[in-house]
Amino acid sequence: MRAGVADYLAFGPVFATQNKRNPDPVAGLEALRAARRACPLPLVAIGGVDSGNLAAVLQTGVDCAAVIGAIVGAPDIGRATAELLRVASLPRP
Repeated sequence: MRAGVADYLAFGPVFATQNKRNPDPVAGLEALRAARRACPLPLVAIGGVDSGNLAAVLQTGVDCAAVIGAIVGAPDIGRATAELLRVASLPRP
């Protein structure tokens, strides 16, 4: 990264998150789609992303998604990670 130049943009929270004491308001998938259309940089979705909504997040055209609670809050971290990877590898329409 060059000084003063962003390499990527993180956008969220897309969904409700339990990982911040005072989370920002939920933005939602439509706002994420709009951000994707407006942002020329690689775009990372964050906030409440889990295996149940990851496919919808990726279908907005984002480059990737960041997860915290979907892994560290899971009873079986390995299984949760494997499921996220499975969903992430599905073909996107």
